[in-house]
Amino acid sequence: MKRNLPGKQVWAHYHCWYGTPTGVNKGWRVWNHPLWDVTRESQTIAQHNPEKIIGTENRRDIGAANYPLLEPYDSQDKEVLKQHVLWAKEGGIDGFIFDWWGPEDVTDKSMQAMLEMLKEENIDDFHLMALLDGPWARKDPVEKTIKHLQYLHDTYKEEAQYLHVGEMPVICAYACMFYNVEQWREIKESFHFLGVSFAQTFLFKRKVWREKTETEGRKICLLGDSTHALDVFDGLQTYSPGIRGETDLRRAYSSFAKAAKERDMFFALATLPGYDDRSVRFPGSVIPRRNGEHYDMTWRVVLEQEPDWVLICSWNEWAEGSNIEPDREHGNFYLEKTVRFVQQFTK
Repeated sequence: MKRNLPGKQVWAHYHCWYGTPTGVNKGWRVWNHPLWDVTRESQTIAQHNPEKIIGTENRRDIGAANYPLLEPYDSQDKEVLKQHVLWAKEGGIDGFIFDWWGPEDVTDKSMQAMLEMLKEENIDDFHLMALLDGPWARKDPVEKTIKHLQYLHDTYKEEAQYLHVGEMPVICAYACMFYNVEQWREIKESFHFLGVSFAQTFLFKRKVWREKTETEGRKICLLGDSTHALDVFDGLQTYSPGIRGETDLRRAYSSFAKAAKERDMFFALATLPGYDDRSVRFPGSVIPRRNGEHYDMTWRVVLEQEPDWVLICSWNEWAEGSNIEPDREHGNFYLEKTVRFVQQFTK
């Protein structure tokens, strides 16, 4: 599997749930995020109102640490999507990992809109893949996750700009610890995953089952974010390095990389420009950007581990202040940094 995935690429986690009254969503979505008190079981204690202009800089009241250069936008606006891709390509980014919450969800509609835009604009050197999100938050049963994965396979298996390994769509999974190893195995067996370690971890009759279903069933490439089910996943990836210090991050990433390298397994590690969720959570958490120094540090630690890919958290998670998408506060500063690191990574 590792040999079949494209080498040395850079992808950004992409959040596609935003809506505006004048956009396709016909109303404010996520920009009007509530303020949750995490000390009281996330009770809502306030609500952002994007219709309200605050301060002297003509800014809407949105749930965001930074303010988008494009203004609060709709995630199904194809002009916005086009600009995002053009900016990302300027930064040397190969694709977006869409935070995906299920069939018929706004995130699925946004991913379809992005794929349509790429076709319409004849952009064939930029790709997408889904990050399976939601099961941990909704406490979804295994059966529901299987259905969602089957939907992703059936819907995107023939989309040229959705990333594939051979004929297999590549799907990332978030918060994999929500399911134990046996549950992931159940998902894999039910779905007919093709896993690099499958034949090594199951009994002989399971090997025969694999040989039979390898050509008969659906196939996807699954990248997990936890080392607790290494024999199930086709590779490893991380969402966010939510660790402040360089020493601790190096220790965590070194362990993650070691687990993958010992199995000759594909792995990707994430970088982070900073974090600030105080606009949506009280009292909130902050990892200061320090004028780009935190981003530099995470890239430095990631590159030391020699991953197959580098991921960026995030393109546009505005509520958590981790965006590298151009904003009023930083302009193109983080895109310019990104392209220099990409050149270093891919040389």
